[in-house]
Amino acid sequence: MTKVKLYDILFAACFLAMGFFVQMAVFPAWGITAVAPRLVLPMIISVSLLCGPRAGGTAGLIVGIVWDAMFSPGLGFAALPLFVVGMVCFSLTKRFQTGNVVLPMLCTMVGYFFMDFFAWAIMYLMRQPASILGVVWLRMLMSASITTLFAVAIHWVFHKFYGRQARQRPQSWMWMG
Repeated sequence: MTKVKLYDILFAACFLAMGFFVQMAVFPAWGITAVAPRLVLPMIISVSLLCGPRAGGTAGLIVGIVWDAMFSPGLGFAALPLFVVGMVCFSLTKRFQTGNVVLPMLCTMVGYFFMDFFAWAIMYLMRQPASILGVVWLRMLMSASITTLFAVAIHWVFHKFYGRQARQRPQSWMWMG
């Protein structure tokens, strides 16, 4: 694993803050709320895949705590799932090369549904009115699909910035130049 420099951390922090701002302020201002993508999820996955599980988990935890403090009914609705996604995503990828576009898309889709299921489970355990059949599946599927498509562009940006230092793994069957 390579050492992460201060400007790499600042780039990731600025990029995550920008994505968080667009997700929470710009999309609702444009009226994109029903099917709005979660931009921070593919960003955390890209950080995890390119810089390792500690970087991804830390980014997920920090963004999740800010998300929970501003928009969630309690601490942990976003922080814990984003932390788990950041930690586990890298661990499940033994044969990943930094330019791979299929794996970030797959991790984003699975992470999206994991976050929704986790929030539903917490609400159910807190005896809040939450039904798994009450979830609007069409909106969730459309939003997950849009988030997954954003994952390609977001991972490309992170790959261009972190590609020089990221851990290279051989034999990837899908990559971008």
